[in-house]
Amino acid sequence: MGDIKDAGRRAGMFMTLCAFGAIAGPPISGALISPTKGFVYTGYYAGGIVVISIVLMLAARYFHLRRLWGKF
Repeated sequence: MGDIKDAGRRAGMFMTLCAFGAIAGPPISGALISPTKGFVYTGYYAGGIVVISIVLMLAARYFHLRRLWGKF
């Protein structure tokens, strides 16, 4: 999926995208916990983010390979 010379650049871009989640996640979770005095909606938020991430990964795989299952 790319030249080995670009591996560092791709890893850096991936870590940059991960940093957005690490920066935005705790304030959003705190904002959900404060008014409700519980962790129920925070759990829904975290679970929803995981489900959305899985759907996006499957969509990327489908658009790249034109199928969901099987090897490259």
